[in-house]
Amino acid sequence: MNSAGRPLVSVYREALIARHYAHRTIDTYERWLWRFLRYHQLRHPGCTWLRPNRDYLRSA
Repeated sequence: MNSAGRPLVSVYREALIARHYAHRTIDTYERWLWRFLRYHQLRHPGCTWLRPNRDYLRSA
């Protein structure tokens, strides 16, 4: 699945549906994702604010 140019929440929802998650679980996870993104000023997780954390976790 190519997610380039598609909203992150849509890609996330489709991935959960493909894994046969319950609809209420998908809705709950989606609301959590929206809160997470709003907290980080709606920036995509691929932005630079996440890279230092990812690099740190990979080196551990």
